[in-house]
Amino acid sequence: MVSVQELNKTPLSASIFPNPASDQTVMRLRGFSNEVTIGVYDSNGRKIKSSLEKRKNVEDDIIINTSEFQSGMYFVTVSDCCNLSSLKMVIR
Repeated sequence: MVSVQELNKTPLSASIFPNPASDQTVMRLRGFSNEVTIGVYDSNGRKIKSSLEKRKNVEDDIIINTSEFQSGMYFVTVSDCCNLSSLKMVIR
């Protein structure tokens, strides 16, 4: 007898709000593990910030302090052991 077992997994999603931001922005992640790596890159691809975030709950949002960033467009990457996502972030 052959059977297929379905995984009950939350679909992968990542969003940033408010966007554009000024002092801080919130990253909402769904489907990522509790431990994620966040990278912030400027428009030339230079890494300007990196952090390892250990969340108590996979539903917890991550606050990114953007008060020291200059106005412009940035790219934010989030990754865990198995997933990678990239988002655009605008600072005004």
